[in-house]
Formats: sequence, C-alpha cells, structure tokens
Amino acid sequence: MNSPGSGHVLRFEVRADFTERYPVQTVGDQECTEWWIPAEDLDALNDAIVGLIELVETVREPPATEGS
Repeated sequence: MNSPGSGHVLRFEVRADFTERYPVQTVGDQECTEWWIPAEDLDALNDAIVGLIELVETVREPPATEGS
C-alpha cells in the first residue's frame, strides 16, 4: 500500500492503434504530456502494452514530524 505523498514513475510502450483513440493532455509545463485513459478502458490498455514496464523513479514524501 502506498503512503500519502508517494508515487512511482513508469515507462512503457503502447501500440499506436490504441493511443491514437485518446487526445494527448498537457499537464504542468508543455513538456509534460500524457494520455488520460478512462478506467473502463484499462483492460484494453494492459493488452496494448508492448514489452516490459520499467520503473524509472520512486518518489516518497518524508514522514510528517510532530507539530508540522
């Protein structure tokens, strides 16, 4: 189970015939783009993954200290 303030950055390839159905969304700055895949399409996304899923980075927020 992930703690609050933690997350993982993953890299993987997805077949173009799947991703072309969804517009690319810009989040944050112009260099940060992603596809927003609806939850009901996640099984199809999993089937469209090509190759391995790579863990790029794990980000953890330090635990809160008393009084903060």
